[in-house]
Amino acid sequence: MHIRYGYTIDVVFDRSADLVTRLDIHMSRRSDITEPDDMLVTALADGAVVASGDIEQDRFGNLCRRLAVPAGGVRLAAEGIVYDSGFTDPPPPDGRILPPEQLSPDVRAFLDDSPLCATPRFAPVAKVLLAERPAGPTTIQAIIDHVHDHLRFDPGRGRPGRTAEEAYDDQAGGSEDFAQVAVALCRAAGIPARYCTGYHADIGPAQELQPGFNAWFDAHLDGRWWAFDARTNAPRIGRILVARGRDSSDVSILSSAGTYHLAGFEISADEVTGARFPVTSRERRARWTGHETATAAKLAPSR
Repeated sequence: MHIRYGYTIDVVFDRSADLVTRLDIHMSRRSDITEPDDMLVTALADGAVVASGDIEQDRFGNLCRRLAVPAGGVRLAAEGIVYDSGFTDPPPPDGRILPPEQLSPDVRAFLDDSPLCATPRFAPVAKVLLAERPAGPTTIQAIIDHVHDHLRFDPGRGRPGRTAEEAYDDQAGGSEDFAQVAVALCRAAGIPARYCTGYHADIGPAQELQPGFNAWFDAHLDGRWWAFDARTNAPRIGRILVARGRDSSDVSILSSAGTYHLAGFEISADEVTGARFPVTSRERRARWTGHETATAAKLAPSR
């Protein structure tokens, strides 16, 4: 299937300043783009086109642009189409959590505390959740169940710089808070975890999605990363990664030393249908299920 995604964001500055954006789809998904999503930057004052800046990668592979914004601010806009399998997040195998000494340095770094995900507060909680459970997918699911039940979904509680501990004590928050609490608990349980943000199309079972970008987390199990969502507590379809890092402080979509405010913020992600894209995600899954059933029947021993 294909997903049309995009944004229109009005960023108001009183005076000229530099602005760093993380709005481009992550490097790991760039090869899936079927219609380019070139950023168009225009001045709010007169509509003049502003250079969209060179693209650089940060240490997490996130794509960053540095813009020279004129006084008055700019409108950032882009729209593209990306291919997606149409299937839900794959379930992890019954694998094991690797000990730290068997992890590569870049994975082991996601066991450490980060500015917004400190583990001391969560160590006692993790100990209880791990009791009488084999280390592996059941541990991660126990963490997800706990976060999903403990926090009430309230996007209005979210704010830049909010820590996992603050969200946990408040027992409410947006998708970013669910993700950060889960990350902190995973690390307290000895599981490398990283924070992710991006587009999330409303495809499959109905869910209340957060306006704008949505957050989830990756946990490292059996030698690779797996996506999990503590907010929905269910595998989802159509995640499009924009940025990932230790916590939300690493993936700010806008950052500047200057003072600014948002006068407009629209994010969209919808499945594309029509002549160019005749196979919907539901049809793709149905065909695959039928194929699996037919294959199993052929391979079944005759009696």
